[in-house]
Amino acid sequence: MRRENFKREEINVKNINLNLENPRLSNCNSESDCLRQMLEGIARSKNLKLAKHIAESGLSIEPIVVMKNGHSWVVHDGNRRIAALKMLNNPAICPDESSMNYFYSIKNNPDSQIPKTIGCEVAQELKDVTNYINLKHKGEQGGVGQVPWKPYIASKNSVLIGESASYEKATKLAMWGEKERIVTSPEEFPVAVLDLLTSSSEILDIIGINFSENNEIEFINDKNKSKTNLTNILHKLNNGEIKRGDFRNIEQSKEFIKNNILDTPYIIPEVENKPTIQPRKPRSTNKKSWIRNASFIQYIPEDSKERQIAEELSDKHILNVEKAPNAVSILARTFIELSLKHYITNNIDSGITISNSVRLNDLVNKVITNQKQSNLINEEEEERYKRAFNDYNMQAIKSLHSYVHSRHYHPSPATLYALWGNIKGLIINCWKN
Repeated sequence: MRRENFKREEINVKNINLNLENPRLSNCNSESDCLRQMLEGIARSKNLKLAKHIAESGLSIEPIVVMKNGHSWVVHDGNRRIAALKMLNNPAICPDESSMNYFYSIKNNPDSQIPKTIGCEVAQELKDVTNYINLKHKGEQGGVGQVPWKPYIASKNSVLIGESASYEKATKLAMWGEKERIVTSPEEFPVAVLDLLTSSSEILDIIGINFSENNEIEFINDKNKSKTNLTNILHKLNNGEIKRGDFRNIEQSKEFIKNNILDTPYIIPEVENKPTIQPRKPRSTNKKSWIRNASFIQYIPEDSKERQIAEELSDKHILNVEKAPNAVSILARTFIELSLKHYITNNIDSGITISNSVRLNDLVNKVITNQKQSNLINEEEEERYKRAFNDYNMQAIKSLHSYVHSRHYHPSPATLYALWGNIKGLIINCWKN
């Protein structure tokens, strides 16, 4: 495959045919079949987002590769983009009414920029197209093909250009490790494991790390010991000595750090008969309440049940999480559900009373989807909220549900603190918007 075997041409979108044999599709006999499959199942959301992005930001610089077919062209790489452009230019071809309305809303938006003619790379020989597609879509091939970014590299790039990153705090810890020549294999660095290992403020306290409001690293207490603890963690991760299966929740993470990282065993500040150990100062005076920094409560109607519960869970009343975790669990579960129902009633299904038989997960997914569509949350936040509500881990709402309904589950204060940290943005949005 040589560059000169491709010729750049401006082609009208309506003259470019979708590829019925695209491997993403199955048994397509017409373009209508293609569009229908592209707007079904998990592909639907991705292709709707692609169309919206094209209308708002334009096409990516990735080439669209076509070959001549009589008086028209067939797309060989870029099928999804061509399909999106076809529906943006002519929403009437959409396979269902919902999609048609969606594309009409984009087309009729005065800010949308929808091209009718686009630049394409026209191949003369099918072998050149095949070689190009193999290099792009069939993996690294020893370095000859496209080498995708690993999670740490992708997150690091986001941090460097000032965008929201998937593992922002963990990435900044690893970047510190690169600067100190501890992280020497950034391509393979397991940032997701580091993110899990440092997933709560309680764990960061044990290590001796804090993050400022701008998510900048701060070493607290004995700075040299804190740096040693972080160095040990990064060194073991860099060398593959820490695996994801070594811990699965906050409690296991704490135990792992105490037993494998700290130079000396971690002593809980409240332990009696240890006069030489000075208790750490809490980061804020409202540390033991579940809802901290509760300024959003002003948006909840006064004299409402929701307002009363929120205040009881906040520093205003100081229902102590560490002394009354069971009570906090029940109120927290109630407040979460009432917040979600409030948002749905006021922003999605206006005026409709939501049945008590509706599952919490259905409410959650509805709110997350709407807040993402309304640009109240970004993709990283969307993913984090979905994990918090759906994962079977100690910070998940499913665990909280078990605390309320099962006599065999007992909430820990650390889990409750972490839970609020994971979902507070979503819940606050329910009242501020």
